[in-house]
Amino acid sequence: PILMHNFPVIPDVGTHRPPIRRPPPPFPVHEHSGRIGLAAFLMPAAGGVSAFVLGTGYAYAQVYKPFHNEYLVLFLLGALAVGVGVTLTLAARLGHCRNGRFARVTGVLIGLLAVYAVWAAFMHALINKGVVSTHRISLSTIWAHPRAIWEFAKVVEATGWESISGRVHNGWAMWLFWAGEAILIVLCVTWLAPFAIVNRVYCERCGRWAKVFTPLARLVPPNDSSELNDILNGNLSNAESLPSTDESTYPYLIVNAHLCSGCTETATWNIAFAGNARPDATVPAWMDYFRLASIGESAVLHALCRRLES
Repeated sequence: PILMHNFPVIPDVGTHRPPIRRPPPPFPVHEHSGRIGLAAFLMPAAGGVSAFVLGTGYAYAQVYKPFHNEYLVLFLLGALAVGVGVTLTLAARLGHCRNGRFARVTGVLIGLLAVYAVWAAFMHALINKGVVSTHRISLSTIWAHPRAIWEFAKVVEATGWESISGRVHNGWAMWLFWAGEAILIVLCVTWLAPFAIVNRVYCERCGRWAKVFTPLARLVPPNDSSELNDILNGNLSNAESLPSTDESTYPYLIVNAHLCSGCTETATWNIAFAGNARPDATVPAWMDYFRLASIGESAVLHALCRRLES
């Protein structure tokens, strides 16, 4: 049995099931500073543009699609939600956002904006196609009148607008679809908005994101069990002297790290023991925490990085 990070001994790591709720780590971990950076402007700008473009495209595709297919509708809806969410999370990363709460709140607002863009473009497309008998209205005019969009939605709900298998769907089924559509867009965008930053490490000194090394190294474990336990509990002083190996040779130690390429002060890492199965099958859930590296640990990690790159 191997003692890992002062947690109880796990007699059979191959069949161990991690707890549903992870215990807090017994070591310091990286936490973002909470600063927003240029993302305060970049996220709303990029998110707003993507919400307008993709929302308009989705609405027009819905109205002008050559045939009705549920899978096509779901694909278009997913493309809209994922497209806006990915744009937002990339803007968060490029704008150096270190505040997950700000990213999520922005995700909610941009998700709602995307829903509004869909409805404005949906009204515009139905009018242009002649489904609704009224005079032509510009898209900008529709955007400026949310009450008109709501009244339009009630008319479409009552009369329906699309015939599927000879039947025009309207009433509560329309409201259920629209509600599900809006919920999916907002939830997906909100979930994706902080995706590129929450599990990353940012170096405040250098003003850059740390590089991810997963893995940084695979090392042959020492034969001495006390030395092995010492390494697994966070003592990296002897890890640099261990020879490297590959994933086909068991057992081995796997070291993952986030390292700043501009300095040696910002680094996080974790280490795990792979016995006779793949690492993700043998590592308990709490092992994916990345601990903050001390100066000595950072030196060892950068030495392993140089070995990896050589």
